[in-house]
Amino acid sequence: MQRWCEKRQSATNRTESTGSAHATGPITRRRMLKGLGIVGLTSTMGTATATTETWSGPETEMERGSQLYTYNRVLGSEYSVADFVYLHAESGYDVFEPYFIDDPQAVLTAIEETGVEMPTAHTGLVSPETMAEDEFQATIELYTQLGTEWLITPYMSNWESKTAILEWAQRLNRAGTAVFERSGGTIKGVGYHNHDHEFATTFDGESGYDIFAEAINDHVHLQVDIGWAFAGGVNPISFLNRHRDSIGSLHVKDFRKLSADTYEMVDIEKGDVPLRGVLNVARAATECEYCFYEYDGAPAPIKSLYRSARLMDRWNGPQSEHPHQ
Repeated sequence: MQRWCEKRQSATNRTESTGSAHATGPITRRRMLKGLGIVGLTSTMGTATATTETWSGPETEMERGSQLYTYNRVLGSEYSVADFVYLHAESGYDVFEPYFIDDPQAVLTAIEETGVEMPTAHTGLVSPETMAEDEFQATIELYTQLGTEWLITPYMSNWESKTAILEWAQRLNRAGTAVFERSGGTIKGVGYHNHDHEFATTFDGESGYDIFAEAINDHVHLQVDIGWAFAGGVNPISFLNRHRDSIGSLHVKDFRKLSADTYEMVDIEKGDVPLRGVLNVARAATECEYCFYEYDGAPAPIKSLYRSARLMDRWNGPQSEHPHQ
């Protein structure tokens, strides 16, 4: 606990200028619910009143966190990945998602001390077809040690032909199966995170991403970026309903529509994406377990972390459940 307090204070000292309210210890919503033995179950701890700012819908919730790319202005220069684990705990977030690991032992220690977990990670394609054997094995061992369940590929460029899309789906199917088997089932598989271009080309009325979603197996996880889907001209709620069994996580991102085909990325609740409605549908109708706030290169990174944690908390579950309200 002493090490936790020292590291928490070190990270906190660098955020005093943000005016953010900090938690008082390594207690997250997820850790509290685990202690009560009801993670993933219907809550019996009270009912929230639906308002324009609070959660509404079934009394279940996804685990909340953020994608560390949000903080790329300071991550690696002023803060380490482990620092952000401690900051996530302070904000009340349950989980985090990195796009690189700088110091595996420091990250593991932060996870163990805070209870903030790393169920997904952006890694690029992890596959024995594209990696040397020793690199593939080392990657599996690293993310197994860190408790990661899904290794997410954040981008693929060619969505202009149905053949290329189906070949990509099969590559991910093989990669996901290989990762699952090599890890002994500890890592469930791989995943894919969309941008807007996956929706640009249609085939008989179906977008490339719809075709891809229908071709993946159980070891491939759809990580739906709500904002990029919206910027791609798609109704995110309709997409979630169409592929509810394949969606494992969300990126919660906002865009402001400037014209028929022009969008500007903005911080959440400042744009036109129906984020709260999407989260309600994700909880009620999909297999989605995690939602990650993301605002690429946020201008005020640490302030964005605390603000997003408060918003995501209000949108995601009954108010009486959170120990830091």
